[in-house]
Amino acid sequence: MSVNCPVTVQFEVSKPEMLPEIARRHSGIMARRDVREEDFDRDALRLLEHVAEGRGVALGPKGDMFTWGSVGNYTSVAHFVDALRPFFADLYRRGAIWNFVGIVVMSQTEQRAFSTIAEVSCDQTVPRTRESAGRVTLVVRVMETAFPLFEGFYERAEGMLPSGVVTSTWEDTP
Repeated sequence: MSVNCPVTVQFEVSKPEMLPEIARRHSGIMARRDVREEDFDRDALRLLEHVAEGRGVALGPKGDMFTWGSVGNYTSVAHFVDALRPFFADLYRRGAIWNFVGIVVMSQTEQRAFSTIAEVSCDQTVPRTRESAGRVTLVVRVMETAFPLFEGFYERAEGMLPSGVVTSTWEDTP
């Protein structure tokens, strides 16, 4: 049996050219790790391989954005983020993303009426000293939302929002 779990990851990028090199390093480490099958996060490895190929960054007039998505099987946001912590810390450490920008991970398990969102950020309260140079402290906040992200959103939102949901239709006619 399988349970679909769409997962998306997004963050602003300061140096997009650095992402593939950092991802290659971490995908190699992850692929070589001696871990039990149930602890191996295939979705995390897929994200690293995607980034290592130089994909996922859209260049914009005010900044660049990395976005990735996949439909996993029984994906746990907490497990996924935990597997990627060394990669995320390296992104901050090497300046590939700004230290004031958060990394957002979203997921919704199939047939659940809520979604899970995690934000990974660089702890700005840790003072920078000569001794702490090169160290990164990550803060991970995980929350379940009352709204589903990938299915059933409008049915759920209609009864909760004061204005309801405005629905429009558009038909593509030749």
